[in-house]
Amino acid sequence: MKKGWTVIMAVLALFSFFGCKKTDPDEFNTVEGKDGLGDKAVRNESGIAYFNYNYGGSIGGDSWTVEIERQEDDSALIRYDAMEYSDLGTMEMTAGKELFDELERIYTEHELYRWEGYSKYDTGVLDGSGFGLNITFLDKKHMSASGDNVWPDGYHDFISDFRNTVAPYLQEMLDKAAQEKIEEGVSGPLQYVMINYMQRGDSGSDKYEILLMRQREGGRKNFDVRITSESGEFIEPGTYNYYYDLPDEEIGFEEIAALFEKYDLMKWYNWDKAAEDYNNAEWFQLSFSFEEGNMNAMGTEYPENYDEFRSEVLQHIVRVIRAAEAKHEDFRSR
Repeated sequence: MKKGWTVIMAVLALFSFFGCKKTDPDEFNTVEGKDGLGDKAVRNESGIAYFNYNYGGSIGGDSWTVEIERQEDDSALIRYDAMEYSDLGTMEMTAGKELFDELERIYTEHELYRWEGYSKYDTGVLDGSGFGLNITFLDKKHMSASGDNVWPDGYHDFISDFRNTVAPYLQEMLDKAAQEKIEEGVSGPLQYVMINYMQRGDSGSDKYEILLMRQREGGRKNFDVRITSESGEFIEPGTYNYYYDLPDEEIGFEEIAALFEKYDLMKWYNWDKAAEDYNNAEWFQLSFSFEEGNMNAMGTEYPENYDEFRSEVLQHIVRVIRAAEAKHEDFRSR
């Protein structure tokens, strides 16, 4: 998951600096709010007791919060919440005093005290992203800063340094929480399946986009499958688009759940790894939701049993298509 974390944080950095601007040429000065203390600021030398940074992602982006609180023995209690890992809830761990040494270095080197009172927003950005920073010191004094599509001087260098500093701790929490989810497993009937296989470059041109869900009255159709087959590996070359309500037993949720168990897919939980030559690798994304528990995985580097599961599940989908074509007169590719 380390490569995945690097990619996530790089995306977050991009979201931090770009939003969707209005195009009205008359709207030039759209920034409102207050600047920080700047040259009037004085660095607090008493030490940091509490540090909270939160990032609010743009529409379709991510949001996350890191909270670090000094304990009586000077250790650091870290709490981490992220929209990306909402099913893991709030993650916690304890780190040594050295983390506060690093936070105080960041506070000093990036002159965060100059940001005290900074609170600006850009009314000309329709979505975009923002941040909030709150620090409490050992002398009980406090500082805060926030921005919505506007960033104080030095923000880019600060967030890069802060991300690099906390990344190992966040990764440790993610790995631990994911392992707990794996050990917890899933139970009950399979409710929902999403499977995407998208070949790129030297890997080929085949594409499989599969969305299956239990039938529900008044809901969307439960068999939504789009295939582009150039290799003819599982289905004759062509483009297929199926959108139909099939009885649950015809989709074969039990058979797919049996494949999930056969290949121990729960061990793939939160898999997110990129191959070195990812532009020439098949990208995959899987999501399984059971009555109790779920599993999500993605990447261009593949977990154990990847090829075997891919082959069996795609053969199953083609069998479902052929059986539906034979049984339902109106079942056809659109």
